[in-house]
Amino acid sequence: MKSWSHSQTRVMRICERRWFLSYGLGAKINSRDRFLREIAFLKKVKPSFMWRGDLVHGVIADVLQQARRGKTIPVDRASVLLEQRAKNQWLESMRRASSGDPRTSLQPEGPILMEHYYEALNNGLQLDEIISPARQQMMTLYKWIEHHGLLDEMRKTRDVWIEPSLFMPNSPGFSVNDVRFITKVDLALISSGFFRIYDWKTSLEPRGEFHLSHEHRQASYYALWPYFEMNFPVENIEIKVVYAGGDNPKAHEARLVHQDIEDLIADAELIIEATREFLDVDKGFILEDFDWATSGKACQWCPFQQICQRELI
Repeated sequence: MKSWSHSQTRVMRICERRWFLSYGLGAKINSRDRFLREIAFLKKVKPSFMWRGDLVHGVIADVLQQARRGKTIPVDRASVLLEQRAKNQWLESMRRASSGDPRTSLQPEGPILMEHYYEALNNGLQLDEIISPARQQMMTLYKWIEHHGLLDEMRKTRDVWIEPSLFMPNSPGFSVNDVRFITKVDLALISSGFFRIYDWKTSLEPRGEFHLSHEHRQASYYALWPYFEMNFPVENIEIKVVYAGGDNPKAHEARLVHQDIEDLIADAELIIEATREFLDVDKGFILEDFDWATSGKACQWCPFQQICQRELI
């Protein structure tokens, strides 16, 4: 398996289809193009630790959606929902990984676990190893949300975004030059004149000072959405990043200041330029430009794993 997880052929095909910053969006499981069918399948491949985070986020989103409608999902019911969803998706993942069929009858949006798809990565992974920490993280976030009155606050305001769709004309984000950056927020709401954004993390809080962390940088980009798209003043944008990976929740606040905006936009421009250069068909990449991974586990951290070739070498 390549350390960047795709061969020359796949890189060139993606370039030809102009999938610059969001490759594979046109891939469908019923496409007439065999390559697009394969990409549609591989887009679902995901490491188990990322799937665990998706389970937690999904149940919390359900809790928030019901609260928005004036209903309450108690924490014990949320725990049951998480376990049911995990079992269904686990079984579907194994079925699709072995059959090569990305379609599913139970969970259309469910993943195919890398550990099921690449047998070399399995190492005896059991479902309980996913459910147990996921349940704990979900309960930690649930209690933090309840303790800080977010459920009541959501019922009082009209402007609420709960994991908004990424593929709609009004998806949250901002534009730099001719490229649209999408900000995948977990929860956002407008209350008392403030734009509040919440980001749930199932990991441990980062070591060192939070303002130097990757998560703080990420959260700063989230703030560009209300700043550019809704003309919210920076002093009225609040962001909380909540970590549920430890015994107790750890919340950190990120604030956007005016002098940061220029740096963030400059970084975004560099990302655009680097991506276009990498996906430039005229560069003439060859297979040897992509080194083999030293082990199968290295592929779990590869940013291009979703368009990976199946064989481990």
